[in-house]
Amino acid sequence: MAEPLLDVSDLTIALKIGARSINIVDGISFRIDPGGRLGVVGESGSGKSMIALALTGLLPNVMQLVSGSIRFQGEALELAPPARMRQIRGRDISLVFQEPATALNPVFTTGRQVSEVLREHEKISAREARNRTIELFRQVGIPAPERRISDYPHQMSGGMRQRVMIAMALACRPRLLIADEPTTALDATIQEQIIDLLAALQEETGVAVMLISHDLPLVAEFAEQVMVMYAGRVAEIAPADTIFEAAMHPYTRGLIACAIGLETGTSRLPTIEGQVPPPLQFPPGCRFASRCPHAAAQCAQSVPGLQPIGPQHVAACLRLDQMTKLEVAS
Repeated sequence: MAEPLLDVSDLTIALKIGARSINIVDGISFRIDPGGRLGVVGESGSGKSMIALALTGLLPNVMQLVSGSIRFQGEALELAPPARMRQIRGRDISLVFQEPATALNPVFTTGRQVSEVLREHEKISAREARNRTIELFRQVGIPAPERRISDYPHQMSGGMRQRVMIAMALACRPRLLIADEPTTALDATIQEQIIDLLAALQEETGVAVMLISHDLPLVAEFAEQVMVMYAGRVAEIAPADTIFEAAMHPYTRGLIACAIGLETGTSRLPTIEGQVPPPLQFPPGCRFASRCPHAAAQCAQSVPGLQPIGPQHVAACLRLDQMTKLEVAS
């Protein structure tokens, strides 16, 4: 097996509340190969964005990486000092935030903000940075880039601001691009355009992409591998085509049912009853048990580990035997 670009093993992130410490990301492991596409799916509160912040060394002070390893190109990022992370962040690993209206500085032009990344990491002249910025704007599909680099964020639409964020992330030709909910607050047509743009740029540049979203169909359309998270833990990991054809975790199946309901236009949309428990109310056993239609008594107390199902396919469920019977019956 080829050496992965990113290898995350048993990553645990804790929230500090006074003297208490609560694991909001609990024992997460995954890998991304060079040029690969990983989709990370889950409802709000599942810990997806916390993983992105941990990978880029941007965890807030109330969060702490308590265990596990993050190896990027063989380097242990969990041991890297802040100065080293500043070198890596933006140059080797880039992050596209979910809300460009707040991520972009309103008092500087969009062109200046992209040029600043280039000048910080590549030490080039202002003129060269401006020319590179124009080319990046053109690459991400911003019309009239020579003029639009002088626009402030408020002068651009949400879709154009997101393209600016992608241009900024790609400025230094990173090896890994993390897109954290890049289609949030965009209409369906613009969402498709942004996903198509990410796919085209990934093929053109060879950058590996980690796409974080709550939209399972959107992720499955883009990604090669999909990791489904629930309440800080991995529920299921499988190739994208397997997710819709042979998902085994009840949570993944619930997400698929909701997505299919939207597409078929049924009079009553399928739902997953309840909501993701807040960290202070995480149960001792399976964190999905209270919402799971197949839960048994053991699920409330025992923590499920990831069990192999097929090639590159694992799921964390204590009742996989029951789910397998349902799969055969269907």
